[in-house]
Amino acid sequence: MDFHAFMYVTSGAAASWSAAWRQRSRALTSACWDEIAEYARTCDATGWSGIGIPEHHLQIEGFELGQDPGLMAMFSAATGRACG
Repeated sequence: MDFHAFMYVTSGAAASWSAAWRQRSRALTSACWDEIAEYARTCDATGWSGIGIPEHHLQIEGFELGQDPGLMAMFSAATGRACG
């Protein structure tokens, strides 16, 4: 039987993202990409068969990082085997 993990492609609260946006800081975005890459590597290392990635519907409006599941899949695969 295959099991797939599911990843919400967001990190932090709306207030944190708003502050980062006003300050033109990329630190929160970079941290989120690092977390996504680590999640993909962890799923690979622990034997998951795949990772489900939602579109923008489950993210903070205006601060979506994963609105395109295809691009997120390519990013995750670039970090390692990314399941399968």
